[in-house]
Amino acid sequence: MNVRFLNVNTVSPEELSLWESWLTADKRQRIDRLPADKRLLSLCGDALGRIMLGEVLHLAPEAVTITESESGKPLTDGAFFSISHSGDVVGCAVSDREVGLDLEQIRSVPQRLGRALEGWQTPEEFWHLWTRREAAI
Repeated sequence: MNVRFLNVNTVSPEELSLWESWLTADKRQRIDRLPADKRLLSLCGDALGRIMLGEVLHLAPEAVTITESESGKPLTDGAFFSISHSGDVVGCAVSDREVGLDLEQIRSVPQRLGRALEGWQTPEEFWHLWTRREAAI
């Protein structure tokens, strides 16, 4: 398994322009509908995933085909991957078997989420439990 992280604040405008050129029309439309802060994270997550998958599949990043399952999980032939983002960081895990990755910036716990998990005392404990659960799903 290979896992990498990227701080989106370190990406140059030239890289962003290149990565945008890799998007399908459908993916570009979906990203364009997102709030501004989520657009950057989504674009960087897509690019990081394509770069890592390209290395495993021996393809140029722009040649990597990513589809979606009925539930919306991104898929590709020949490798398993998971992309997550939180705060200013995106992460991607690529493996030869099912893999899950979840990132969460430590912050206060929304009341509705806090009721969903038992056994935590601090926000750090909550987000640790939450990311384990999300990655497993």
